[in-house]
Amino acid sequence: MPPLFKNLKLIPQTPGVYFFKSANGGILYIGKAKDLRKRIGQYKQGRLVSPQTGIMLARAAKIDFLVASSEVESLVWENNLIKEHQPKYNIRLRDDKDYLYIKISDEPFPKITAEHRANLSGGELIGPFTSSEYVQTTLKTIRKIFPYRTCNTMPKKPCLYFFIKLCPAPCVGKILQNDYADTIKKIRQILLGKDKKIIGKLKAQMRDESSIQNYEKAAYLRNQWQALEHVYGRNIATVGDEDFFSIAKTDSYAAAHLFIIRDKKMIRSETFLFDRANDYSEEEILQSAILNFYEHAASLPKNIITACFPENFELLSNWLKRKAKKLELPAPKFIIAKRGTKARLLKTGQRNALEKISWHKISQTSFRKQAGQSANDWQKISNLSAMPSRIECYDISNIQGTDAVGSMVVFENGRPKKSDYRRFIIKTIFGANDPAMMEEVISRRLNHKEWPMPDLILLDGGLPQLSAIFKLFKIKNIKIPLAALAKKEEEIYIPRRPLPIRLPKNSPALQILQAIRDEAHRFAITHYRTKHKASLFKKTL
Repeated sequence: MPPLFKNLKLIPQTPGVYFFKSANGGILYIGKAKDLRKRIGQYKQGRLVSPQTGIMLARAAKIDFLVASSEVESLVWENNLIKEHQPKYNIRLRDDKDYLYIKISDEPFPKITAEHRANLSGGELIGPFTSSEYVQTTLKTIRKIFPYRTCNTMPKKPCLYFFIKLCPAPCVGKILQNDYADTIKKIRQILLGKDKKIIGKLKAQMRDESSIQNYEKAAYLRNQWQALEHVYGRNIATVGDEDFFSIAKTDSYAAAHLFIIRDKKMIRSETFLFDRANDYSEEEILQSAILNFYEHAASLPKNIITACFPENFELLSNWLKRKAKKLELPAPKFIIAKRGTKARLLKTGQRNALEKISWHKISQTSFRKQAGQSANDWQKISNLSAMPSRIECYDISNIQGTDAVGSMVVFENGRPKKSDYRRFIIKTIFGANDPAMMEEVISRRLNHKEWPMPDLILLDGGLPQLSAIFKLFKIKNIKIPLAALAKKEEEIYIPRRPLPIRLPKNSPALQILQAIRDEAHRFAITHYRTKHKASLFKKTL
């Protein structure tokens, strides 16, 4: 018996998750099983060997497992563990998203905010959304039609948002609680795709106000329903609340496209890209897409429309039933669409999925070409023969030392890795001293030994910032390549070189560094503005 399977009889015959690991303990593959011993035994018998699996088994040195209480639990564990560890031989969600929700708080005068998973208690959730831009644009549009509050604590006098007509100032009694609750109810229905009912109610209210010659209120209601109809009034020829999942697959890539239909309107779409998909069927990819999306969902559709049943259909259905029960909703039904409107919409989704794959391939090819052209430039910057695999960039945002915030953004293989982005509130430096603030941020980052070490650290700044961090590196005996990119002339400073490096404007290396620097600045300034605005409100009060 191969050494890998010598303890097969000691593996329990229960549901669970199993791991194939390398000699140094790295996880190569994660799978789930109804019967762990039987499933792992199939690898020994050669019944589960594809080319990729054969390579994985040749590299595997040991097997580990977790016992689950049920098949459904093992299905969910498998999905979560693959996302956390991203084993080399599992299908991988390429751009695993940082999901957002729209939260309506459970206060007497509820506030509406966009929240990540860490801040989801104490209110109703609508989502998930994978696009932050979509959430912010949607809330901004709705707020112009139906003003609402966003403050953490209601102030004692009206804030700026009242005067620009984006908040009705419940803090000082400018709106009755019943009227505010009616506004929140309308916003909730819009977010759930039920705006058709709202438009009908607004038209009826407008006619009522007009009949009693309250023309100012009637005009206000007319403006509301016209704005709402203009933005949200486009219908699509389908029925009910339905989610349409389409799958496309080429070579090692696969994509799942989702159309979300509510009240006969397509309210948004999402596309999920997977790589390492060679050995996976469309049914397995569909299962992964459904698990990844609905794991975070705060609501469920009436129907899920697909071209085929997902892998582990019964397990997935049971998992959705459990989720529906928690949400106090009916469990969604699966409908296989082969013809008609639903099938045509699935075809459209499939074309979108193929476009996602094509776009990714083109961008990757372009990136590889650029990386090859820029080898000499990287040698100048970091003494590396190719583009660094992991680059961390740091930026400081403040005005004369107040409300200072440091940001860390991460690019891996030329792409943002947003799950590794971090912000640092400056704690020890007061007054305008950017180099000292940068030193604090980098020092705090280096204390996190559990974070992956970068191949290059880039600073947004010039010689002062570089000198401060180079001294820190000498004290801590850090050997990571270091560079600073000054904005004015786009000059690159590196340690022990008095004159800056000036790369051609069309240099791929310079363009990548500029993109990372600009992303770090965007990430820092976004949080800084929020923090600074809060400080201004406090001073005003």
